[in-house]
Amino acid sequence: MKYNKLFTENLLTEQAPEADILYIPACQHIGAPAKIIVKKDDLVKVGELIAEANGHFSSNIHSSVSGKVLDVKPHIHTNGSKVMTIVIENDKKYQTISAKPIKDYKSLSKEELIAKIKEFGIVGLGGATFPTHVKLDINKPIQEVIINGAECEPYLTADHRLMVEDTKMFYTGLEIIQYILNPEKTYIGVEDNKQECIKALKTYGINFNNVSVCSLPTKYPQGAEKVLVKNITGKYVHKLPVDVGTVVLNVGTVTQIGKSFTTGLPLIDRIVTVSGELLDKKYNFRVKIGTPFNSLLPSMSGLETKDYKIIAGGPMMGTAQYDLSVPVLKGTSGILVINNNSKEEGTCIRCGRCVDNCPVGLLPIAAAKKGLQAMDCMECGLCSHNCPANVNLVQRIRQQKNKIRKIACECKK
Repeated sequence: MKYNKLFTENLLTEQAPEADILYIPACQHIGAPAKIIVKKDDLVKVGELIAEANGHFSSNIHSSVSGKVLDVKPHIHTNGSKVMTIVIENDKKYQTISAKPIKDYKSLSKEELIAKIKEFGIVGLGGATFPTHVKLDINKPIQEVIINGAECEPYLTADHRLMVEDTKMFYTGLEIIQYILNPEKTYIGVEDNKQECIKALKTYGINFNNVSVCSLPTKYPQGAEKVLVKNITGKYVHKLPVDVGTVVLNVGTVTQIGKSFTTGLPLIDRIVTVSGELLDKKYNFRVKIGTPFNSLLPSMSGLETKDYKIIAGGPMMGTAQYDLSVPVLKGTSGILVINNNSKEEGTCIRCGRCVDNCPVGLLPIAAAKKGLQAMDCMECGLCSHNCPANVNLVQRIRQQKNKIRKIACECKK
């Protein structure tokens, strides 16, 4: 597998171009979509709450710019569907709410700290977008906290730059996590193709107790939770890491906690890698949530649609996009413009390569056709990548998951 990290791993993070219109969906996390609390013609400020968490398993959403709400309507989402979206005209004045930094987090109880993390709208920034306050709300002893800095997807270097450039803020967030969970040990897992990150983390973290920076082999999907826990602790995870006394958080999530507590501002931007062979210039951008893809990409007029594809995320687990007005979300780690090497789907030849390459020991073809153990699939894409018949296994497994979720919802009713 070609990792293509060299395109952007040494590029400093730049502020992304300003967008005139931003599209901020109410659904940017796993769980119930947030409840929109603004309406057309309202004026909003940077950091203002515009959609509130709809229950415990949900997340707050805030405005990343100041300006006028042009509309609240369905708009295209990176998952290909249309979801309710707040459309904001950017006045480019960036008037900000009155923020209150939390200078002494130890003056708050653990419950109050978790409530603050929920208030800030922080979710898993590695792509899963699991509400962080839910992950931290644990009533059992935690043996290990593992910080995921593997960033194993090809092309993506957003976490790489964050670990090098925002090391202090990362450790600020890590202190808060350690205070909340009180783990016996904390590990930071980084693939060994990121020596600059490993050096920065070890240098800054020399005075932190019970923190180990683990250099891991560069092998996809090293950053998958179950794989990471197994390779660092030796524990097998069947369902969730917390079941074996482990909590896994992405480096971006931890850094955002440090940033929000330091500034008092919620999650309103993130680093996004813009890369791919077909782009003349490549970037690591700090992007405001809601920025449409078309404001981050150069003119695509020189390319025919059939020659390339645009992916939100990485090439293995990301999703292809057909509308460039789709916005950057909390979980958008990359925007890739790569060659379209799609081939016609064939029929399974029973070679067993999908089974051999599955990191969690599933039968991918059975999951794709019958939904067998589909919910255990991490959607890493290795089965599809290695299929000689070009069967779209991951896409079919996703469809099976949707069927299972629909049946579960109907049963609850």
